Amino acid sequence: LRALQGLAALRSRAGLEGAAALLLTDPSESVRGAAAEYLSGLGGPEAEAVFLKGLAGTNPPVRLLSILKLGELRSPKPLDTVARLFRSEKEPVLRRACFDYLRLLGRAAERELLAAMSDEDRTFRIEAVKALGEAGAEAAIPRLVLILGELEPELRTSAEEALARMGPKAIQAARAEVEAGRLKARSLESVLALHHQEAVEQALDRRVTEQGGTGFFAGQFKPLAALGPELAGPVLLRMAQDPRFVFRKSPRRDRIRNYDTCLRELAVMALGELAVPGAADVLG
Repeated sequence: LRALQGLAALRSRAGLEGAAALLLTDPSESVRGAAAEYLSGLGGPEAEAVFLKGLAGTNPPVRLLSILKLGELRSPKPLDTVARLFRSEKEPVLRRACFDYLRLLGRAAERELLAAMSDEDRTFRIEAVKALGEAGAEAAIPRLVLILGELEPELRTSAEEALARMGPKAIQAARAEVEAGRLKARSLESVLALHHQEAVEQALDRRVTEQGGTGFFAGQFKPLAALGPELAGPVLLRMAQDPRFVFRKSPRRDRIRNYDTCLRELAVMALGELAVPGAADVLG
């Protein structure tokens, strides 16, 4: 076990064959886990081949671990097999692993994620909506717009967030439904508010360094100026003033310890530069 961990730390390929044998045959869960971590850390076609062999085997824990690691490797090769398992299996842990694989593949698993929107499990329906939004899967837009009329709050909120993330084409589809009288205007307003928030956060995110700094230079808020004070202003005011403000998910938030603080500080600076109405109370 320690030898594997040492090889993993060195990113050495010397233990590939041994790790493959341990993953596929060792009775110890901790040893199999260490072997899988070593192989996934190496990546490449050799590691992928080992996990594909594990998936094709008959040992349930090895199959489960192989699915998880193939997802981390973003391997499309077992897509049909994993999708079939997700549809046919009833065991919750295995279904979860299969879904996580599909989610990690994103657009490559678009068809399967679209099907998961109708899954009998409410959790998977909601997560499929989120995954399709993250993937920018425009094929999901018609169904996401329909969900805006659903009574279930969490599913409806997930659809709003997905459409907001997809941008203009999704917003136009929602607007068309409002104009046709099939969707309430407040649903479109919610999508627009989230879309504007995401645009503001993305503009500020570009000003945050990996070390958690912000710096300053003239014209750094030009993208927000292009969005306009009337759209960017309300988001900036809430970001600067409201301690309960919920930031949209950014992959950098997990890496940068003071990420939220940086965005709030940038929001205050942007309020002053853009001369947003009502900013005096924040800046004062």
